[in-house]
Amino acid sequence: MKSTQKGLTLIELMVALLLGLIFSAAAFQLLFANQRTFGLQQTLASLQEDGQMALRYIAADIRNAGRGTILQGTIPPVILDPASPNGHSQNGTNDELVVQYFGTADCQGTTSATEVEIINRYFVQGGALLCSGNRSGGTVELLNGVESFQVLYGLDTDKNETLSVTTYANASATMLDPSEAGADDAPVLVSIRLAVLLQSEELTQQAPSSATTHHVLNQRITSPSDRRIRRVFSTTVHMRNFNSEEV
Repeated sequence: MKSTQKGLTLIELMVALLLGLIFSAAAFQLLFANQRTFGLQQTLASLQEDGQMALRYIAADIRNAGRGTILQGTIPPVILDPASPNGHSQNGTNDELVVQYFGTADCQGTTSATEVEIINRYFVQGGALLCSGNRSGGTVELLNGVESFQVLYGLDTDKNETLSVTTYANASATMLDPSEAGADDAPVLVSIRLAVLLQSEELTQQAPSSATTHHVLNQRITSPSDRRIRRVFSTTVHMRNFNSEEV
């Protein structure tokens, strides 16, 4: 009678274990790769959402800048600091933007039953983009992870009754000061251009990136070598409130 073989030999068992380890390693590697890809995409989406949200918020405020009362019509849309050597530049890296208009609420949400003068100041402190309203006091955080915040002012310097941007200048330019240019030759503020350089909070990249240079409007910002992801967001906002007779 023929005997039936049962079980596995030692060699067959070792081959089966080896194949199982190979397949398990491949499955774990695929899982870790998918997790890294998901984390990277989530970080990029968060940066995109935060950057666009902050710029849209400020852009909506800029569109109100310069709106006066019924009697005043328009008022100067921005406030510059003549005591600062760079207009509103804080430390050579970040700019400030101060807009003013007559409205019922400042950037911190403090409301008024009637239209009052609103002055909102946007600036960077401790890596966060903040806003301070004159009706509220204190600050509110709009965006975190800010490496650079830059502002340029689009000016119409040609008195040809045609509204157009002929040059972009920073806050330190004397042409922004009507007293320097003369009342008749003072340029008209037509638009404001904003840009912000954001970094991710998490160390998302698998390998540290080399030090990179980012162009944020007219500034070159060198970021350190680390595993963070960085993106530059910019927008240009057309001014709605200006004196058409000065164009």
